[in-house]
Amino acid sequence: MKLYFRADASYTIGFGHLIRCISLAKNFKKTDFSIQICFLLRHSETAMEQLTLANFQYETIPDNEDEIVFLQKYFLSDEKAIIIFDTLADYPSDFIKTLSERHTTVMVHPYSRGRFFASIAIYPVGHLDENVLFEFKTYQSKTKILAGMQYCLLNDAILSLEPSSNFQFPPKIISVIAGGSDPSNTLDLIYQWLLNANLKDYQFRILFGKASVFASKNISILAKNQIQFLPFSMEEIQRSDVVISAFGVTIYELVYLRKPVISYGHTVQHAEASERFSARQLCTKNIGNIFELNQEDFIQQIDSLLKSREQLSDLFQNTMGLVDSYGTDRVSKTILETYYEEKRI
Repeated sequence: MKLYFRADASYTIGFGHLIRCISLAKNFKKTDFSIQICFLLRHSETAMEQLTLANFQYETIPDNEDEIVFLQKYFLSDEKAIIIFDTLADYPSDFIKTLSERHTTVMVHPYSRGRFFASIAIYPVGHLDENVLFEFKTYQSKTKILAGMQYCLLNDAILSLEPSSNFQFPPKIISVIAGGSDPSNTLDLIYQWLLNANLKDYQFRILFGKASVFASKNISILAKNQIQFLPFSMEEIQRSDVVISAFGVTIYELVYLRKPVISYGHTVQHAEASERFSARQLCTKNIGNIFELNQEDFIQQIDSLLKSREQLSDLFQNTMGLVDSYGTDRVSKTILETYYEEKRI
C-alpha cells in the first residue's frame, strides 16, 4: 500500500500542518510497517530536514510547475493509494473528484472547493463553524466527516509531556506565544504593552519562534520588567502557570496539557474562532482581536483573570477530557477502513 501526504512547512507559514502529518505517518507505520509513505511538498530546507529526521521519504514539487498539473501526472497513472492533503490550497472540485475515483482522498481541515468530493474530510477542532458541516449536507456529499477534538492530531513532543494535575494560584509564570511564525507580529505588540504595565507579581516569558522578529534581536537587552525571552518550546510551556496564546493549533496542545489559556485572534477569522471555542468549551478566556484592543483593555483583562482563583480553576477544570492522546489512532483507523472498503467496491 502507498500513502502520500501533501503538506508544506516553513518558518513563514509555520510547521503545524507538517508536524501533525508526520505524527499521523508514524501511526500508520506502527499499524503496518509495510506501508510505503512519501511526502510531497514545495521546496523548503527546514521541511526536508524535519522529514529526514523522522526518516520519511519526500519529493518536491518543482517551483516552475503548477501543483495541480504535477499531482495529476503523479497520481492518475498510479495504482490505488491513500492521498492526505493538509494544505490551505483551494483545490478545484473536478481535480479532487477525479482523484477520488481512483484513490482514497483525505483532506485535513479543508475549505477548498474540492472538499465535497474527498473520501474523508477531517476537522480535528472544537471551534468549527456549524455552516461548514451544513454545506456538506446541502451539497449531498458522500464524504465521511470526522469532526471534533477526539480527532486532534497531537505530535510526539506533546504526548511525551505530562498534563498538569493541578493549577497554581496565585500564578507566577505567564508564557506568551504566537505559534512558530507570528505573521502579524503580535508578540512585539504584547511586549510593548507589558513593558509599561504594573504587573510586578508575575514573570512573563515571551516564547518566540524562529521566524519571529525577536529571533534576530538582542533579547538580553530587551529583557526587563519581569519579562524574559526564550525560544519556543513545549517544555517551557509545561512549566507555565498560565499561557497567553494566539488562537491556532497550539490551543489544542495547551488544552491537552491542561493549561489555563488566555486566547486572542490576530485576524478577524482567528478572533471569531477564538470566541467560538471559548464559548463552547469554557476552557479558555477569549479577549478578542488583538488589534482591536488597546494597552489598557489588554492589561485589565489579563490582570483580572490572573487575580481570580475561581476563573482560573474553572478554566483548568474544563480542560478535563477534552483532548486525549488517541486522535491519531482514531484517524488512521478510519482512513485504513475506508481504503479497504473502497478497494472492495
